[in-house]
Amino acid sequence: MKGIEQHILGLIESDLAKLRDDSTLHGYIAAELQRVGGAQVGVRERHQRRLADLDQQAAKLRDHLRQLDPDTAKSLGIYDDAKHLAEERAEVERQLQSLPAALPSLPGASVLRQRAEYAFDNLGSVLAAGTISSY
Repeated sequence: MKGIEQHILGLIESDLAKLRDDSTLHGYIAAELQRVGGAQVGVRERHQRRLADLDQQAAKLRDHLRQLDPDTAKSLGIYDDAKHLAEERAEVERQLQSLPAALPSLPGASVLRQRAEYAFDNLGSVLAAGTISSY
C-alpha cells in the first residue's frame, strides 16, 4: 500500500508543481479577486445613486404637499407615497451601512505568486503527514 500512496503523492506533487510557476494562473486569480472586489464597489455606487434618486422624489413630494390642501394630498395618495419613500430610503441606508467602509487592498499577481510558492514549497510536509486511508 505504501508504494501506491507514494505514487499518488508523486502525481499530486508533479501536477501542483506545474501550477506553482504558472504566471497565467496567478494573473487569472488576481483578475478574479479584482472582479469580485469591484462588485462591492458597484453595489455601493448603486445604493448611493438610489439614495440620490429617492431624495429627488422626496423633494418633489414636499413641493406637491406644500401646494395642496391635506385632504386632496391624502386622496391622491401623496402621504402614502411619502411613507413608502421614507421606508425605502431607510432600507437603502441600512444596506449601505452594512457594506464594509473600505475594500481591503487586493494582492497583485506577484504577491499571489509568492504566496503560492510558499504554499507549494510546504505542500510536501502537509501531504507526508496524511495518508489516503485517513480521508
